[in-house]
Amino acid sequence: YYLADDIEEVTLTVRDGSGVVARTLAGDDVEGRTSAGIQTVHWDLRVQPVPDLGLGGGFGTTLNGPFVLPGEYRVTLHVDGRDVGTETVRVAGDPAVEIADADRRAQFQAAMALHALHERADEAFSGVTVAYEQVEALREALGEGGDDVPEAVSTRLEEIAEALEPVRQRFGVAVRGFGQQNVRSQVTRLKREIVSSTSRPSETQARRIGESRDAL
Repeated sequence: YYLADDIEEVTLTVRDGSGVVARTLAGDDVEGRTSAGIQTVHWDLRVQPVPDLGLGGGFGTTLNGPFVLPGEYRVTLHVDGRDVGTETVRVAGDPAVEIADADRRAQFQAAMALHALHERADEAFSGVTVAYEQVEALREALGEGGDDVPEAVSTRLEEIAEALEPVRQRFGVAVRGFGQQNVRSQVTRLKREIVSSTSRPSETQARRIGESRDAL
């Protein structure tokens, strides 16, 4: 796109044929692309990534979303809050991948379901982490209080800690070591399997998606 003058903010919105937003390119995606002249923004043909909550992850964990389906997409350029133009782009399927349209759509739908579960799992992991850290901080503070701490307060805190423990284990919060099986890691591993696949999800994978959804 061409800018006649320097601007403050630029955003590009990608919509599929139904008008649903597939991706918004802003922030780091368009960093340094606000100066006068011809500018280029790269879209990796994926849907919106999972928000980065700074959680890190296990081996191979990625915030990236699935690749979009082949078809036409409308890309709208927004400059300083104004829509200044829309163009149509066509996304073609990889000619080296042989897959029926119905199977490709099933793979995409499964990948999108897991992508949504990934975001939910990260939000839950973040919330459980905050709760766990608060409980541990209170334990430390009450320990420093010694005999001055009312027994009822200590008892209530331990009840909260006990109730939190299975949730902490389920989401792998403050659990050390590799290969820990928790809801978040199960979701991200299965998502990686599906996104990197070039075939319809198996019955086993479909069952695992349902189990992950129930666990969340």
